[in-house]
Amino acid sequence: MAKIINLLFFMFMFVLGSCNNDVPEITIEKFIETSEHTILFDANGESKELFIYSNTEWKVTSSATWCNVSAAQGADTAQVVIAVDKNILAENRNAELWVEAETLQKITIEIRQSAADSLANNEEEEEEEE
Repeated sequence: MAKIINLLFFMFMFVLGSCNNDVPEITIEKFIETSEHTILFDANGESKELFIYSNTEWKVTSSATWCNVSAAQGADTAQVVIAVDKNILAENRNAELWVEAETLQKITIEIRQSAADSLANNEEEEEEEE
């Protein structure tokens, strides 16, 4: 009888020892999104806000020297300011901003700015109306 009790005791200890007491690891999925995907500017040059919603580090780069971002990099959710220089050309111009975060898909934001001649035409129309 003592042998059976000892055998049961060792079997119980073996089963108890083989139980996995690990706490499951919680994984938070990384994400990134922006408030806009296209931003329109007039020819005068101006600044507009863009919100970056994220839970990780990110960076922003511009394809054009006339389109500037207040923060080239950051982390988590943030507001950045996009400023474009005055367009003195007689044609519309476009640029792209790229928002990237680690291994996540790159977000492309299209920047469009009106031509200088459209600014002159708008001013002439306003004068004619007065």
